[in-house]
Amino acid sequence: MKINQDLVTKTFQCRNGTSGLYHDPGDVKFIQEVLQRNLGVFVSESEVIDFWHWRSNEWDGSFLSIMGGEKEILEFFSEFLQHVGVEIDEEDDV
Repeated sequence: MKINQDLVTKTFQCRNGTSGLYHDPGDVKFIQEVLQRNLGVFVSESEVIDFWHWRSNEWDGSFLSIMGGEKEILEFFSEFLQHVGVEIDEEDDV
């Protein structure tokens, strides 16, 4: 068996409970690009799906279908970090 990115991604999706969740690969890539461009952070496909799953469950729907786009991704990513217990300095730009 050859180890490649797809295998690693699927492995971590199984480990973190996001395996089998619907996600559009184009939307996952868009979320990754928004976070990279605006925050300078790389979020893996598995991590994006975890974030997307939290956001969809929290607000009972997929947030990319609710006309928010880039601004909404950044706003809810900040809320997601706080939800999991990360303190964000009020003076830091998020």
